[in-house]
Amino acid sequence: MKHIGVVVGEFPVPSETFIINELNGLAEIGHPVTVFCFKHHADRQVILASDINVVEIGAVAHAAAFAFFINTVYRLHYAINLTLRLTCNPSRSLFWHGLKLAYLLHKFKCEHIHCHFFHHTAAHGLVAKAFVDLPVSIIGHGHDIYQDKTNLTEKLTECDLPIAVCTEMKKDFDNLVTKSTALIPCGIDLTKFNQANYTHTTQKKMLFVGRVVAKKGLNYLIEALSYINPDIRPKLDIVGAGEMLIELEQMVVDSELSEYVNFLGFKPHSWLIDHCHEYDVFIAPFCIAMTGDRDTGPLALKEAMALGLPVITTSIMGCPDIVGTQAGFLIPEKNAQALASCISQFYRMSYEQRFAMSRQARNRVEAKFNVKDQVKALSNKIEAIHV
Repeated sequence: MKHIGVVVGEFPVPSETFIINELNGLAEIGHPVTVFCFKHHADRQVILASDINVVEIGAVAHAAAFAFFINTVYRLHYAINLTLRLTCNPSRSLFWHGLKLAYLLHKFKCEHIHCHFFHHTAAHGLVAKAFVDLPVSIIGHGHDIYQDKTNLTEKLTECDLPIAVCTEMKKDFDNLVTKSTALIPCGIDLTKFNQANYTHTTQKKMLFVGRVVAKKGLNYLIEALSYINPDIRPKLDIVGAGEMLIELEQMVVDSELSEYVNFLGFKPHSWLIDHCHEYDVFIAPFCIAMTGDRDTGPLALKEAMALGLPVITTSIMGCPDIVGTQAGFLIPEKNAQALASCISQFYRMSYEQRFAMSRQARNRVEAKFNVKDQVKALSNKIEAIHV
């Protein structure tokens, strides 16, 4: 099987567990895998297959990169032309680091370049391709597609395999380029998420887990709670940290909801597994931020559903792909009244109805978002590319 060089920005990033899942999954089915990153946080503990190497691109000595350049000078015209067209990065830096990446890909005998995100990682992967003539796949995630679209069409055109993580993103890709694009949703490692027994909690409790930023729509959720009669209003625990935390804490105070909303701060990834049985529903009112940033295939929904939690979320991007029609509720984004109505509807359901929804949530993740299926689909696509 092909040796895959995976290009990322920083590694590891706590919120990017989908990359860890993919790396381990590819290694498990037999692909040699090497991670090339621009900043390696060696102090951050992650469970990574023992035969996966992590290499920092900037650590390459100038002399080694220059010697490699001399041996590939015949491809200089293509590399310079591509560098000048990709204006997302300063040309000199893009050329030099793309050359260093190419040197590493050659040194480690990689046979395929796989980039996460369509921003600078994709640009460097494509410049490296110009020197080593390897196929490139690029997988989009969110802000790299919808917040910063610089050179997106060029990157889609130049890469051999553009990959979308949800149906809506694939449609957007197909509207930009005529070449074939792939739909491969990010999967989760189901061995880490055994379904908990869905219990009848003694008090109504909802859970949100994620970064506290605009695209999560938490301001609409807090507003929605204010519309619900206090006699039937559920409590809400918000797990996570982010730039909107202080603003939302003040919003809770101003709305006289301090008795109902708890900010629990950042928790380790295992926290959800240990505490999911304390909650009735996972709630995630995702929205499109003013910057254009949005969640496209949020792993938090998949992980909550894998643990047997019904979900309430919005109908943007990949959320309908994930939830379907029986594992939870989909509502319009940025609509606090609709959200309040949906929460009330959920709590009017019988325990038996909510239990059935819990089972459907787990079943849907098993059927559609198992990382084993994801890496097999990715592997098949990569193995089929010939240059």
